[in-house]
Amino acid sequence: MHDEQTPDTPAIAASHAPDASEPARPADPDDGNDGAAGVVGATRTVTHALSEADLALFALVMGQAELGPEAHLEAEPGYQRVAPPALLMALLTTAAAQHSARPALARFVSAQARFIEPAYAEETVRASATVVGVDEATGALRVRAVCETEAGRRLAEADYLLRGD
Repeated sequence: MHDEQTPDTPAIAASHAPDASEPARPADPDDGNDGAAGVVGATRTVTHALSEADLALFALVMGQAELGPEAHLEAEPGYQRVAPPALLMALLTTAAAQHSARPALARFVSAQARFIEPAYAEETVRASATVVGVDEATGALRVRAVCETEAGRRLAEADYLLRGD
C-alpha cells in the first residue's frame, strides 16, 4: 500500500493528531494542500494507489469475502477488481477529517455522498477536501470532498459538516 504523505496529511492508517505545542508549518505548494486546515478555502488531499491486495484485504475486513484453505485472493485473469464504494467513502472521509484539529478524533455532524464511477485495482486515486463555509446553525465546517483518478475521472463526491472541536 502506498500513500503520499505530507506533514499535514498522515497515511490513512495513521493516528497522528497534531499536538497543540507543534508549530504551524507553511503550506508546501507541491503537496496538494493549501491554506491552514479548517479555514474557508483550505484544501487537504490524500492520494492512494489501489492494489489488488488492498481490495482483497478491504473485502475481508468488511466481511465481503472469506479466507479459507481454498481461498484465492488474486483476481481472475482478465478480470479487473472493482474498489467498493465504502473504500472511496473512507478516502473522502479521511481527506475531510484532515480539517479537524485532531483528525483521528474528527466528529462529523452529517455526510452526503454520491458515487459516480467505479475505481479499479492498480489505479491511483486522489481524494481532496475543501472547506467551503461554516454552518450558521451549528458552527460546523462545510467541507466538499471529491475523489478522482490521476487521469481526472471523477469517482465520488461528498458534502460533510465537520464539528470544529
